[in-house]
Amino acid sequence: MIYLIGGAPRSGKTLLAKSISKSLGIPWISADTIESVVVLHTAKKDIGKLFPKRVMRRKTKQSNDIMYAQYSVAQIVNAYIRQSKSIWKAIDMIINCEMCNGREYIIEGHQIHPAFVARLQKKYSKKSIASVFLTRSDIPQIIKSCTMHKQKNDWFVTKTLNKETYPKIARMISHYSNYFANEARKHKFKIINMDARFTARFSEAIRYLKKV
Repeated sequence: MIYLIGGAPRSGKTLLAKSISKSLGIPWISADTIESVVVLHTAKKDIGKLFPKRVMRRKTKQSNDIMYAQYSVAQIVNAYIRQSKSIWKAIDMIINCEMCNGREYIIEGHQIHPAFVARLQKKYSKKSIASVFLTRSDIPQIIKSCTMHKQKNDWFVTKTLNKETYPKIARMISHYSNYFANEARKHKFKIINMDARFTARFSEAIRYLKKV
């Protein structure tokens, strides 16, 4: 079984992957790591087209304050989506290798989209690909969660000097979550909103993936 966990940034994907990995005793990897490897092997002339979010980051000096002042939420989400598609072949290659070797694996990241999972299920079979999509839509709750529970190498807080930028980032997370929710419904995949009762929702996600 290959377990795929998708959703907007700061929705609990990494925490879920770690928990499933520990519980089932199988390895996991972040799609961000895969993306970093793909970028290193991408021609410089193609970076802007394939990885627009990284270009935005570079142009705005890794500052959320500058980036969210210069670009709209829709532009940033569209950049996330375009960038995600640029590593789908690499993710597919990893899945193919793991399945050929009879190994189970977990991959999590905002790069895991419902349309991509549907394609993988068609290629390998629905019984071999389990997925769940985590979303966040409550903007005040997103801000509270992200500022109170900072992650290692946190980008939400450490790259933001002006707290007035927090709502803009939260709106991006909400906007991206809506995209995931709409796409997941289209393909009839499991969606779990993590806004309220996080622990209960988190347990629900674990139970769902284990029984698939």
